[in-house]
Amino acid sequence: MNETYAHLTGHRSWWVPDFSVWGDVAAEAVEFLAGEVEGASRRVLFFSCAVGGAEQNVLFAELSDHRANPLPAAIDRPMVVIIPKSPTGAVLVGEPSSSAFKIARDESTAGNALVDLWVVEMGA
Repeated sequence: MNETYAHLTGHRSWWVPDFSVWGDVAAEAVEFLAGEVEGASRRVLFFSCAVGGAEQNVLFAELSDHRANPLPAAIDRPMVVIIPKSPTGAVLVGEPSSSAFKIARDESTAGNALVDLWVVEMGA
C-alpha cells in the first residue's frame, strides 16, 4: 500500500454538517495601566483583556457526523477545521482539548454562522 495514502487515511475523522455557531468573540478589548510599588521596586504594568465574549463550548460527545453517528467523548489530539456556509464568519477560540473545543462567530455581523466542521483525530 502507498505509505502517503495510508498516512492520510489512517486518522479517524468526522464530518459534521450544518453546525450553527451562536457564540460571540469578545465584544471589546480593554487596555489599562497599573502601577505597583513593592519596597524599593516600582513597576508600571500594561494589561489587555477581552470583555463581553460568550464563546460557545462544544463537547465532541454532543456532535453527530453526516451519518447521524455520535462522535466519541474523547478524541486524541483533535484538529477542528471550520468550513463556512454563510457570510458570517466563525473562528476557533484557543486550542481544542480531548473532549471539547470553543467556537465563536464574528461579532461584527448579526445572526448565527452556519458552518460544516471536519474533526480529525491526529493521535500521538
